[in-house]
Amino acid sequence: MQSSDPLKPESELRAIFHTKRKKTTKDHEALQKLDWIQSGYWDKQGQIDIDEDENTVEFKGFSNPILPGANFLRCLRQGAAPWRKGLDIKRSVVVTNDSEIKYQGSKDASVLFTNQKHINRAFTNRGVWVSRLCFPDWQVTYNLLVNDEIVGKSDLKKYLSRAAVAEGLGTWRPRYGRFKTAKFKDAELPKEIKGGAN
Repeated sequence: MQSSDPLKPESELRAIFHTKRKKTTKDHEALQKLDWIQSGYWDKQGQIDIDEDENTVEFKGFSNPILPGANFLRCLRQGAAPWRKGLDIKRSVVVTNDSEIKYQGSKDASVLFTNQKHINRAFTNRGVWVSRLCFPDWQVTYNLLVNDEIVGKSDLKKYLSRAAVAEGLGTWRPRYGRFKTAKFKDAELPKEIKGGAN
């Protein structure tokens, strides 16, 4: 969730409503909308407008949801944990892309928010209700660079299979984040790979 970083501007927006001791219905509605738009990763970023006098939140321009490669790598490391191979995954696997989320429906956040199947409201262990973007049926594709001297293909498949059923992807993994691995496809490495910061 992007608003979890206290240094990001998104966290300051949330604090406008979250820090109020006595929240009105409008406060809760505004916080729900803010939680929802900030729970997604968007390829096309938009703008969030807050009217503090009216206690309202509006957003526009957000579209094309993605799932970062870093999230997938974390999931894969957790899948390897029962064999104590999480560190091997960290050393040997690089996820080279953030994946577009494929699903049936609009790519526009403003349209998605009008459809209840894309809004998951849940009670957290901190005792508060939160709203999250969700996709009941979804598909992602990641490209991996793997050092097979550290992790072989059969082990990688084993770790991924466990991650799929025991870990999942996203912020509401127990219900919407579990997945099936469709296929592995080998690809040729580029002839020249440059290291270091560019």
